Amino acid sequence: MTEVVVAEGSLLLREGVAAVLSQEGMSVVAKVDNAAALRAAIATNPPDVALVGIPMPPVAHDGGLAAIEEMRLAHPGVGVLALSGYFDPAIAVGLLSRRPASIGYLLKEPLPTPVALVRAVRVVAAGGTFVDRPVIERLRNAGSRPEALSPLSMREQEILALMAEGRTNHAICAALHLSPKTVESHVRSVFQKLDLPAAAYDHRRVLAVLRYLQDQTPDIALQAVVDSTR
Repeated sequence: MTEVVVAEGSLLLREGVAAVLSQEGMSVVAKVDNAAALRAAIATNPPDVALVGIPMPPVAHDGGLAAIEEMRLAHPGVGVLALSGYFDPAIAVGLLSRRPASIGYLLKEPLPTPVALVRAVRVVAAGGTFVDRPVIERLRNAGSRPEALSPLSMREQEILALMAEGRTNHAICAALHLSPKTVESHVRSVFQKLDLPAAAYDHRRVLAVLRYLQDQTPDIALQAVVDSTR
């Protein structure tokens, strides 16, 4: 059973998220409303995933972000799913470029659907990376450089966007009504066109997503990501 700590300053959102996850058979081992309580909960019983609201008290210092940074260093085995109340490209890509790759980024507005929330937690718990589609759309609108992804066809960009949501090849097949061989061919083409050759320990799916996000926000440096699921 997937164990989750829910850390969110809003009582209504905190209880709502916990209820959704519990209904899906996950174990919410702690519900906290500030960074200090989150640190204590993680230290006492490290969960599979910590869902962390941003901002979080102390808001002046963005306790949620500070707690995430500390947690990633002290408890690298705990996946982190950030639930952000504001859109910041630097924060999004900065979090996603950390290692290990068990990280996700959701926006509170628009509020994620229960299906998206549960999928995000499961992807992160499995050691993957999840990026909410609204985040990708806002990054695209915030600083679009269409020529940066010009080597990719429209279909390849569509597949890359689904990869950013943590979709497996099988899930992409279902979403786009394509055969497995067709999706595999497109994914290989994405890797090739983004100059991401196979290499030991590199998680090319995550690297491809980060390259995509970086291309939308060119001032943010891309960092290597290690596949924590190997």
